[in-house]
Amino acid sequence: SSSFSTTSSLLTSSDSAFSSSLSTNNNPEEKPSNSSRKALAQNRTTEELNRISEKITRLYMLKSSGLLRSNDLNLINDSERKKKKLECNLRILKHDHERKRKRHFNLIEAIHQVVDKHPDVSDTLKRFKRVDPFRPRLEVDQPALLQTITNITSPSAGTDD
Repeated sequence: SSSFSTTSSLLTSSDSAFSSSLSTNNNPEEKPSNSSRKALAQNRTTEELNRISEKITRLYMLKSSGLLRSNDLNLINDSERKKKKLECNLRILKHDHERKRKRHFNLIEAIHQVVDKHPDVSDTLKRFKRVDPFRPRLEVDQPALLQTITNITSPSAGTDD
């Protein structure tokens, strides 16, 4: 009974501390670059994989010290299976993310080629024709819009002339 409570306390004691240390950023000024940025699902899977690996390490430490009961050996096997499954899922998520990124890049390239070859279409797709990567100011992009808004909101807009 005491070995079981020791086992369960060792298995759960550092789970919360470990997961909280993963979620905090040690350097708040550091921003992730686009190349190293992971998808949210990858982050969750990586954190879960780290927790399982930590649990497996603690279970093997208990086994080597003789505190792990024979019927608790199934915990090691289950954790090992879960770890392999998570590693496989993480690999799939990484490949899927890379595939989506390449597909998006190819789509943008195709739109740029269409804009270059057909100038009449470039007015419709003016967002892809821009030299700078940011959206232009409203005054530049829609010059008549501000005047129209001013005319609508003026006090004399509702009167017939």
